[in-house]
Amino acid sequence: MKPLFIGISGPSACGKSATVKELLKLNSSFVRFKVDNYWKDAHTFPTKHGYRNWERPENLNFDLVYKHLLLLKQG
Repeated sequence: MKPLFIGISGPSACGKSATVKELLKLNSSFVRFKVDNYWKDAHTFPTKHGYRNWERPENLNFDLVYKHLLLLKQG
């Protein structure tokens, strides 16, 4: 069977993880791929009102995400 990728995106605390947990209950063959595992060094993140801004897409290593998704697709 050809792999199928389903992407769920959104800001922090919007229900992404809860949605995935419900999908996993429906089909145990799904595999969860967390982009949270691909954060760059948090010390390099820009700050907003004195806090690190985790919402910026450039804080993620999307090159590595893409590489790993291609590897998953290949089996």
